[in-house]
Amino acid sequence: MISLRTIIAIALLLRVLLSLCVVYIISDSNQFYAGDSFSYLQTANELLSSRKFSDHINSNVSVRPGYPLLLIPGIVLGRLLLMTISMQIILSCLSVFLVYRTAHVLFDNEQIASFCALGYAIEPLSIYWTNKIMTETLFTTLCILFLYLLLSYFKTSKTMYNMLSAIVLAASAYVRPVNYYFIYLCNILMIIWAISDKKYRNIRFKACIIFLVLSLSLVGIWVIRNGISTGFYVFSGYEGINWYFLKLHQF
Repeated sequence: MISLRTIIAIALLLRVLLSLCVVYIISDSNQFYAGDSFSYLQTANELLSSRKFSDHINSNVSVRPGYPLLLIPGIVLGRLLLMTISMQIILSCLSVFLVYRTAHVLFDNEQIASFCALGYAIEPLSIYWTNKIMTETLFTTLCILFLYLLLSYFKTSKTMYNMLSAIVLAASAYVRPVNYYFIYLCNILMIIWAISDKKYRNIRFKACIIFLVLSLSLVGIWVIRNGISTGFYVFSGYEGINWYFLKLHQF
């Protein structure tokens, strides 16, 4: 079977080749942008200029702070595309490694783990989104890291893995708010997991409490921030926008 180093090298090569293709063959830097790219750039620039998270469009309700932080080094150095795409290529290769480690935890089999890593290394969408100023690569890396840490906790019962998994899951919600709701689902599943075993119920409930407190408190900070700045205690997204503009139209 192909070694992990070779698999990561293949992943790196494919992602770099696509970047070079866009730069030297297509010769159109606009190909690096899509969807909400400029909204993220606006938020990052606003953070640099005023030290505040804002996009000047939705009155801070829908700002997603995670990804703009990744853009700041490139903006500061004046090499936005070079720095951001390079970091995303590194993150994507890290995802390949994390897929390998996650599969190894699940199946405890070198060949299966290598096959899974190779599959992700050559997966077209992961290659494509690495070369876009969008959240997909960072979000995917955080999700895979969360899964690896949580499965590692289930296998080893080490509290550190449980704590880190909660922190990473909360961080992923700051990149794409959909995981804000996934946090609640995970906590429900953790509670079900705890009560399913009478012998280790107390230990599992302690793990549940740690996971719940860390994950909810970390996203709760942003809910409080939005409440103070807008009057609506929501995390992000269209729910907050709808409530915000509904309030505006009442006056």
